[in-house]
Amino acid sequence: MSGVWQDLRHSARGLMNRPLFTLAAATTLALGIGATTAIFSVVEGVLLRRLPYENPGEIVTVWETVPEWRFREGGLSDIWDRFLFSYPDYRRWRDGQTSFQSVALFNSNRSVLTLAGEPREVSVGVMSASLLPLLGVRPVLGRAFLPGEDGPGAERVALLSHDFWRERWGGDPDVLGRSLLLEGEPFSVVGVLPRGFRFRSLGREGGSGDYPLWIPVGAGWASVTGGGHNFQALGRLRPGVSLEQASAETASLVRGDRPPEERGARVIPRRQAETRGLRHPLLLLFGASGLLLLIASGNMAFLLLGDFPRRQRELVTRRALGAGTARLARQLLTESVLLGMMGSALGMGLAVLGTRTLVGLAPPIPRLEEVGVSLPVLAFSTGVGILTGILFGLAPVLRLGQSRSREVLRRGMGSTGRAGPRLQQTLIAGEIALTAVLLISGALLARSLDALMEVDPGFRAEGVVHVPLRLSFSRYPREQERTALLRSLRQALSGVPGVQGVSGSSSVPFHGPTTTYTVQMPGKDPGPEGGAPSIQGREVLPGYFQAMGIPLLAGRGIHEGDREETLRVAVVSEGLARSLWPGRSPLGARIVVRDTLTVVGIAGYVRHESLDSPPRPTVYEAALQRAPTRMTFVLRTRTGEVPSVSDLRRAVWSVDPGLPVPLVTSAASLLKASARHEGFRTALLSLFALTAALLAAAGVFGVTARGVGARRREMGIRLAVGARVASLTRGMVLETLRPVVAGTVAGFLVVVGLSGFLSRYLFGITFMDVPTYLGVAAGLGGLGVLAAWIPARRVRRLAPMEVLREE
Repeated sequence: MSGVWQDLRHSARGLMNRPLFTLAAATTLALGIGATTAIFSVVEGVLLRRLPYENPGEIVTVWETVPEWRFREGGLSDIWDRFLFSYPDYRRWRDGQTSFQSVALFNSNRSVLTLAGEPREVSVGVMSASLLPLLGVRPVLGRAFLPGEDGPGAERVALLSHDFWRERWGGDPDVLGRSLLLEGEPFSVVGVLPRGFRFRSLGREGGSGDYPLWIPVGAGWASVTGGGHNFQALGRLRPGVSLEQASAETASLVRGDRPPEERGARVIPRRQAETRGLRHPLLLLFGASGLLLLIASGNMAFLLLGDFPRRQRELVTRRALGAGTARLARQLLTESVLLGMMGSALGMGLAVLGTRTLVGLAPPIPRLEEVGVSLPVLAFSTGVGILTGILFGLAPVLRLGQSRSREVLRRGMGSTGRAGPRLQQTLIAGEIALTAVLLISGALLARSLDALMEVDPGFRAEGVVHVPLRLSFSRYPREQERTALLRSLRQALSGVPGVQGVSGSSSVPFHGPTTTYTVQMPGKDPGPEGGAPSIQGREVLPGYFQAMGIPLLAGRGIHEGDREETLRVAVVSEGLARSLWPGRSPLGARIVVRDTLTVVGIAGYVRHESLDSPPRPTVYEAALQRAPTRMTFVLRTRTGEVPSVSDLRRAVWSVDPGLPVPLVTSAASLLKASARHEGFRTALLSLFALTAALLAAAGVFGVTARGVGARRREMGIRLAVGARVASLTRGMVLETLRPVVAGTVAGFLVVVGLSGFLSRYLFGITFMDVPTYLGVAAGLGGLGVLAAWIPARRVRRLAPMEVLREE
């Protein structure tokens, strides 16, 4: 231990005596460690950290499956293995199952909460009474829901989240028993949930799961008396029960009205369900940050090798005086480990900043708000620094073993031998190969993102503003009342300054829930294969296609004359028209979607879900004939700017002061946000690639500069016997470019080997995109030439006679 302590003190003094070298090495390593640690913070928080529930490994998510939907065209094929439970199915499953210790239901919806006379739209969690006991969660104040409170017609009670309780009531324990107005109905507060409790919906817009209010299933507005499939289910497995056994038993109990071949169930761990679709993108970014760390570590190895000739005489002198090679190697490794630890310390500062930036800029990801630099992350960063110091500190140790004491003492400092340049060139080739992998991946994703943003969504987003409103069913239970309210709201919003036209839809592109139905032709058997085709259904107000800029290809749109008492009509998308009426016009034909509808028009295709998903067959019904409880008003403005919220609130509250006006958005912002995941992934990978390119250029620069210094005598002699400066400079550049070319080719081969992994993230381009590869090759070549040419020009300043006199 005394020897180790002596090595530490000696290494610390040596590093302090070389501040520029120490700062360069530690900073270079800190870049790689900071990026890797920041990404690892997200991976650890989202993918690795245990769920904050009691024995989370026993908790599973349970879906119904509908095998006949699997290969059906349309939206149903996307949810065939993630079908929600109906309340009757849940009760049949709950009463008949033996594989679970307990089972529960969960849902969430948007509801109108009235506080101090002002309405606000909030997300409300809906749970069965068994959910909190299943998770092992107990209220910090009051009680949880009782088993009798989650059935049809139960009392209206509510639980408050801890944050909402502190924000609204200041943590007053007398909140129990107070009444809240939710959808115009009084709810009595019976308890307060613990701080930080979250339970996320697994739907497309799952959110953070931090709902201000929770109500029982029976008090919610999702049907518990009919057969509507509105609920997510979960359970806690009994010891010894496998996922397959639980799935088989659940399949035998749900959808009891269907034959066995048309029903099924899927049981998966809760963590896997929450991180669905996230594992591969996060691992892609983590792998990219790991490559950046390797490149930074390679630069640290260059610095250590470059510093070795200066210390070579000292080391061989100590060996000649009796120090063993192992003792000197330990000294060198101790120094490199200290550098690694310094890089870890600096990297941790960058990681904290980077993690906060990632959390602020990242698209919605489960548990992202909980991500931070935790103890496992701290251990990871420290371990990476130490391991990097050991691995890349071996380079000068290997050189030490090859040093011949007599030759070094006779020739003095600067003796390099042949192994040094070969090792440096190998490291340069490795750096360039890793940089090529990052550059090609980033360039492919960038071109893919450009192709995605150039996709025609089927509507004109410029100048369109969305105002989502929810019409309370408890306040407007009759269709005639909701229809009158929709007309009044449309007229009031038309008077907002700057508004040119007003319409609306129950769901607008890239925002809001999407409802899937089946469509049939009256009197026509859908056939045994695939059943009736699935479509997206929307209720729209008059003028919707004009306001959204959706082209009408034939017939007419929905107009003012389509009312409750008139013939029920619909406009179909061009894809549905070609599918159901190939080679002929559908105008005047009838279809069955809940009701019998007459087709009066054909609209152009619209991408409602995302730019990279194909347009779904869609049926647009007249909202004044259907009167939905959710309507997003579409305002086309003259200037393209979003009207002021105060003007919109005045217009809405002039019709009904009890309607909340939530966040107003523009169609252009929704269109941009639809590619937020792809944009974030591309920006981060591109940042890594550019940083890697700069580090690789620094490595080439350093190797060339040291080569010029080491070959100073040779160059002086060659100049003295008549060699031209340009020829010597060109030779130095070409010699340095050999590992650059070899590394570029190796990087291309690595990317080809990763084609199966990367292809899943590309859109609109093929993996073998020739312009991308040519651009990266040209960029790396130009960067290598520039980084080698700048130090190689030092040959011009050599004076042959001075070099010879130095000998």
